[in-house]
Amino acid sequence: MTSQLPPRKSGRATISDVAALAGVSPAAVSKVFNNTGRISESTSQRIRDAAQKLNWAPSAAAIALRKSRTQAIGLVLNSSSQFPDVGAANVGLISGIESILAPREYGLLLNIFITDTHEESTFYRNLAERQRMDGIILTDSQVGDTRFELVRQLGLPAVLIGTPWKPGVVEYVDADPPAPGFLNRCVIWSISVIGGSHTSVVRQSRCSPASDAMRSKTPLPRSG
Repeated sequence: MTSQLPPRKSGRATISDVAALAGVSPAAVSKVFNNTGRISESTSQRIRDAAQKLNWAPSAAAIALRKSRTQAIGLVLNSSSQFPDVGAANVGLISGIESILAPREYGLLLNIFITDTHEESTFYRNLAERQRMDGIILTDSQVGDTRFELVRQLGLPAVLIGTPWKPGVVEYVDADPPAPGFLNRCVIWSISVIGGSHTSVVRQSRCSPASDAMRSKTPLPRSG
């Protein structure tokens, strides 16, 4: 069932108007008219009905532009510093990604999101509007992360390296936490977990099995 829209003031209908009337995202409208992605037949028909009702169709120029390929993938790294250091861990990550992209004749574009400087929605909208990349790789998943819905609305294909804060919000490549079985085989006096801020999904995925393993162990008396 389509939604009811208030009358538009003037001008030609937009993809956002079609999406609102059909009760879907602009990205879903784009997928239907470009024959990309997986959209159910009932939803596709609802989108086409909304487009017909508003007398909307994608322009030929827009279709040509969207079907073009830049042969580049963007990698977004987060930093709290005005002078970000890629760091050894990220160097390994970048090398690994490039080893997969290079044989497929894709390039990698590095984008640094500075948390205290950039506004998140503006940053990702700029990435989408520049159309320099066919998709992006996200990192540093946070609890309540809003980026996944944002890039979906922008029609910007994305994949996360790490574990999302809840299932189904984004395609991802899992980074497995340490197996608690290893901790159970150790004699442990104390343990520290390195995992970033308290909202970091990585921190939570590391802390939970470590805490469970520690609680299951019987403390040993200290000597001396």
